Amino acid sequence: MKTSIGLYRDIVRAINRKLPPQSQTYYWTFTREHFEGHRNDTDPQDVEFLINKGYTSLQWIIKKISDKIHFIKYASSTETGSPRASSRSTQLEPLFSTSYTKTNRNNNNNKNVYNNNNNNNNNNYATSEMKYTNKRSTTATNSKFRKETLFIQDNTTTTTQENEPFGITSSTMSPIAPKGMLKFTDQSKQTKAKLESDHKIEQELINDSKSFFANQSNHAKYIKWLGNRQRYRVPTDWYKSSFWRSIENKREYIKWMANIVGKNQSIDEWHYLTDLDFKRNFGSFFIDTYGDIPTALADIYPEHSWKPWLFERFHPSYFYDSIENQRAFVDWLAQTLNITSPEQWYQVTTKDIKTNRGFHLLKLYNNSPYQLFTTIFGKTNGEVLQSWRFKVIPKKKLNILILKDFLNHLFNQINQNKVEKVQQNNKQNLDDYNELFNDILQKVSNQELETIIEMNHGNDIINEFGGSLQAAIEHLEIQEEQDDSIEEETSIPSSFEDAYEIFDINDQIQKEEEGVEEDLFDWDHLSLLDRQEHQKGTSTKYTKNVTNKKKKK
Repeated sequence: MKTSIGLYRDIVRAINRKLPPQSQTYYWTFTREHFEGHRNDTDPQDVEFLINKGYTSLQWIIKKISDKIHFIKYASSTETGSPRASSRSTQLEPLFSTSYTKTNRNNNNNKNVYNNNNNNNNNNYATSEMKYTNKRSTTATNSKFRKETLFIQDNTTTTTQENEPFGITSSTMSPIAPKGMLKFTDQSKQTKAKLESDHKIEQELINDSKSFFANQSNHAKYIKWLGNRQRYRVPTDWYKSSFWRSIENKREYIKWMANIVGKNQSIDEWHYLTDLDFKRNFGSFFIDTYGDIPTALADIYPEHSWKPWLFERFHPSYFYDSIENQRAFVDWLAQTLNITSPEQWYQVTTKDIKTNRGFHLLKLYNNSPYQLFTTIFGKTNGEVLQSWRFKVIPKKKLNILILKDFLNHLFNQINQNKVEKVQQNNKQNLDDYNELFNDILQKVSNQELETIIEMNHGNDIINEFGGSLQAAIEHLEIQEEQDDSIEEETSIPSSFEDAYEIFDINDQIQKEEEGVEEDLFDWDHLSLLDRQEHQKGTSTKYTKNVTNKKKKK
């Protein structure tokens, strides 16, 4: 089992890795687990000295030892061959204890390796020692050995007798620097000075508080000391917890903050206050308590009609759930765009709505001003807003419905009775549209038809579908065929079960027509087995063979 000597030896070997690489040096590895594994050594005094100090970090130990302690090391020269070929003991085997000696392999007398007179007797082996000295040694050994002396950087001096082996133990030298010798950073010095000043103020307050406060310069010191004692970080921490409960204090703060950010001309300018304005001016309380600025201002100034869509941040999904809030936005938009009559809404475009902070509301209505305004207003003065009179958005699916509305309105003026028949059906029949179109051509000419379309403001929707009434009806026919094909694709059964359900329904309808009542308890178990095997992709013959084998068993 290794003793504490082995621990120091491994530390020295770890230091060698930090020194400049040399071909004569054998490098060793050292881990923290290996260091902690020496707790149960036979001589744990030196090990416990390191453990109890708390220096369990290998990097810290190597740094401190390499900075404070240097040693004499012997290594084989290039003449003796590769250092890795020799044994570990011949390369690095320092003496770490005064009682530790090493004899000559040739049974020569024990002599110090520093004695130059016995160099010829030690040519058969190499010995490494560690010496504790404060001077660079220039003593040279045999040509086959090289000795490098590294010494301690310390103010203390150590006297040793020449030719006397010297060992290093925890009683003579510690590789750990005392705590008092550790360097303090500037931050730690400032913290220490701050603690000393706080302690001094506390002593003065305890000894004579009257004389302390008699000096006016101590008032600022006391405030700083009290803030540190209470752990206040920002100026608003000095306020009482009940300060923000008062509506008057909240109003006073908002006026003060609006004056600082330059938005104090009118109360409507507060719509453009941002969260950053509050946070930079000690108003985080409002954001943390209310969640957003519109909610805070609505609670503090309930008498003012606030417009949440003008703020930097609000919750449109919750706000626009109410139809009243939607109407409030549309009313404000009418004032902004100077709209005084219902017909002026036809001139409003999506760009007008989005530039006035209405893009959230417009998104709820598929970006269609027609759907927005017809939903909000409904009937105005007994009349419904006409969808085709709004600006047509190109290539939009909603245009098909708008075209149908316009055709119904157009045919209603020319042929009232037949259009009513068409409107009675849930789905417009294109044959009726073609029939009505032929009747119209018999009654009016093409020029008169164009005039009627223009008078009813249908040029935009007709131009979207070819530019003529006949082309628009053809587009409707094509669209109708596409819809029918989509319905046929969706009606195709996607699985065997769906197909079976369809066949079963058809059989049931046929039986009902024939007057045959179906017995619900009349189950054909063979058909059920065949159906299950069909789903698995197997034949019914295989299932019959399996059932026959089971019966024989």
